[in-house]
Amino acid sequence: MSQEVLSPARVQEIHHEASRRRTFAVISHPDAGKSTLTEALALHAKVIGTAGASSGKANRKETVSDWMQMEKDRGISISSAALQFSYRDTVINLLDTPGHADFSEDTYRVLAAVDCAVMLVDAAKGLETQTMKLFEVCKQRNLPIITVINKWDRPGLDALALMDEITERTGLQPMPLTWAVGISGDFRGVWDLRNDRFARFARNNAGANIAITEYFTPEEAAETQGDNWSDAVDEAGLVIESNLEFNVESFHAGTATPILFSSAALNFGVKEILDALVDFAPPAAPRPDVDGEPRSVDAPFAGFVFKVQAGMNKAHRDHVAFIRVCSGVFERGMVVTQTRTGKSFATKYAQQVFGREREVIDEAYPGDVVGLVNASSLRVGDSLFLEEPVEFPPFRSSPPSISRWPGPRTPAASSSSAAASNSLSMKASSRCSVPTSEATRHPCSPLWVPCSSKWLKTAWPTTSTPRCAWSASRTQWRGSRRRRPCRRLPTSRALRCC
Repeated sequence: MSQEVLSPARVQEIHHEASRRRTFAVISHPDAGKSTLTEALALHAKVIGTAGASSGKANRKETVSDWMQMEKDRGISISSAALQFSYRDTVINLLDTPGHADFSEDTYRVLAAVDCAVMLVDAAKGLETQTMKLFEVCKQRNLPIITVINKWDRPGLDALALMDEITERTGLQPMPLTWAVGISGDFRGVWDLRNDRFARFARNNAGANIAITEYFTPEEAAETQGDNWSDAVDEAGLVIESNLEFNVESFHAGTATPILFSSAALNFGVKEILDALVDFAPPAAPRPDVDGEPRSVDAPFAGFVFKVQAGMNKAHRDHVAFIRVCSGVFERGMVVTQTRTGKSFATKYAQQVFGREREVIDEAYPGDVVGLVNASSLRVGDSLFLEEPVEFPPFRSSPPSISRWPGPRTPAASSSSAAASNSLSMKASSRCSVPTSEATRHPCSPLWVPCSSKWLKTAWPTTSTPRCAWSASRTQWRGSRRRRPCRRLPTSRALRCC
């Protein structure tokens, strides 16, 4: 179906649907509660019945976003996960990201596909190293940031001290939307400054269900909470007086950040976060192409691939290319063009993703995340368009973390070694020094992998100490008893010819 000429009604529909989208990522240092908050947001949107936990509690199931077996075993996020659901007539596209530095490349790409970021701050630790690194990436991409002070149910720092740290280290002005009533470790509830009311929380099934919430007027809160309420009012007043009241323009400009308090594990203060995202987070807007020209949301379809994930389907080995829709209407079955190769690509296997669960989707609008199944020709960073050519800015490659010469144990394993190399290259998690065809003939060619050594041992089926597979193959195939020196490896002891 041609999208070059659209009726005024269709253009109005595209703008309306784009205004309903909220696409954001949750970022923080490891163990600040990203996956737990993701689960809590899905619970309050009523798309799941009970909230899971990544800590492996006996009465809690696993989280939706951490679906890999390794993530379940270790209780950490290794790969980013996409969740799409509706809340208050708004379509939420939530991207949960890994916090560990070993997997930060995945997070950097996700931040290129979102319009806003939720930055979690551990109440006991403040702004940690990885949080600041991700904040700098958001700053470079001009992403508005909502700051959530999490784990307020545990002993931690003073609220005003956290505000000072945020101001000094990020340069953002704190704008409280909610303020904790009770010190850290004694979380009574929050003062909702927008509605000027006190929300008192009570645990429900140890956090597996939505917390029991009661609302009180300021006068009633002063009677029931006493000094805890007066302290909260005084502290929030000091922050507002020294900075400014909430202003949407300052938030979108990246000069100020809304502040909310929560305990994601207990579902305290989560509804207020979800409401703030719906009311204030920026909708899908025109995105600039590689030349800096913004592409209007009502232009013909265009999008880009920001992630390729394999092994999501237990039934067979598939891989899913995640695309961010930037303009126009995505329609399942349409034939689009890849900017990198100039070839056509049929989108007949398009699905909406919710963690590991997937369902067929027929249409998607700007801001949506669509999973294209078995799209073997797509690579991370590819731009796709319909009719009107466009290329979006490429992803910046991080410097390699390790450099290895992995190879097969035997010549019979050369095909599986090449397949593993292709799989890593497809996800843009490695860079080979030679083309794939030549790497198959010379398996000991260098492979630069921006990840940890532990992950490499798991993902690459070979020895931890690389052998000279090229020289060994020549010896066995040609029947020669003499071992020849390897042409591609240095003469050091650690990497000499086997």
